[in-house]
Amino acid sequence: MLPALPAKRQQVGATCDYGLPGLAKSSAICEMLVKQIRHCALAPSRNNPLGRCIMANPFVHVELNTADLGRAKDFYGSLFDWQLDDVEISPRHPYTMIRVGGGTGGGMMMQPVPGEPSQWIAYVGVEDIRAATERALALGASVITEPTEVKNAGWLAIIRDPTGATLGLWQDRAGGTTNLPIEVGV
Repeated sequence: MLPALPAKRQQVGATCDYGLPGLAKSSAICEMLVKQIRHCALAPSRNNPLGRCIMANPFVHVELNTADLGRAKDFYGSLFDWQLDDVEISPRHPYTMIRVGGGTGGGMMMQPVPGEPSQWIAYVGVEDIRAATERALALGASVITEPTEVKNAGWLAIIRDPTGATLGLWQDRAGGTTNLPIEVGV
């Protein structure tokens, strides 16, 4: 992690003199990091009022839509050191939360779209689910799942981009881009 830049240096523009071993002043990586620091220092938002360097629209959740939930739980529970917890979203839709300890967690559920294969879907955090879905449509995406409320957690939408890739959009209950809460359905 990069050390924090003094506020005055953030305002006038950072340089690549961090005194970090292996990070030369002319390093392309350093220049990329400085651009990110300048952007973050100058761009506070509702969910980042101090303008800290956080990834814009991070991946916040990954979800397996599967034809065989029991088999998937057995496989992934044995393959990885994940904690798999069944939660009740609704009686007709069993859901298993994936707790990974650190990093982005996820979930597993039965494939809700008839005829679709089992697949992993990554969710990207957005501040406004409706605006993000409309923007995706304007940019050539199609909507698989319209913005839908997830009880006590937030809203999701699923889109298919112009190349055919599927992506989930997630807005948390507070209107931010945080990870999907562990206690879904509470």
